[in-house]
Amino acid sequence: MAVKPNYRVATVEKKEKYSSSHDDLYRFEVDRTGETIEVEAGDSAWYIEDGVAKTVRGPAMVTTEAAVTVIRGYAPRNQIVSIEGGTNLPYINGCSSEQLIPPVRVGDPTMQLLYIPPNAMEQAHHIHATARVVHVLEGSGQSVIGMNGETKLGLSKGMTLVLDRMVPHHFVTGDDCLLVAPIHIWSSTPLEQGHPMFYGTIKT
Repeated sequence: MAVKPNYRVATVEKKEKYSSSHDDLYRFEVDRTGETIEVEAGDSAWYIEDGVAKTVRGPAMVTTEAAVTVIRGYAPRNQIVSIEGGTNLPYINGCSSEQLIPPVRVGDPTMQLLYIPPNAMEQAHHIHATARVVHVLEGSGQSVIGMNGETKLGLSKGMTLVLDRMVPHHFVTGDDCLLVAPIHIWSSTPLEQGHPMFYGTIKT
């Protein structure tokens, strides 16, 4: 497992397992061991297999060669959704997206499909308040990581990338497009910027 310095960023290779930090607000694991996974009651497993996105509510046993994200303390109903058909919703900088597994409530986990066209160099450098588990489904590109974009991590089909909360990053592509399925361990809310630091700050 390659873990980059200064930020919790990891690529989870085959036969490996990644666990979120013990002090994370929301706990999860990414398992690429190919072994049978016991999903406990109250937890859920998320993965893509043979062109289908799936969630499995515990208690259950999951056996697959795919990368499986187990989210602790969240158990939506079992879901099966085809990823065929592409993306339809406009997103920033010429990208497009589609909801595969929507959140049950605002802020709950969600799985998206994100298409980044070829030669996309202008995506804004950004952060998220919660972790992202990014499965690369097609194409290739780079994830540019760090406050000054000091780390460039190559992305290719079959990779699984974990970006912890507050990791500055953006994606770029060359002649190839990039199709990824990011799992938002917990999704954003309309009130995410409505906290006292913002309300109590006046720009001069």
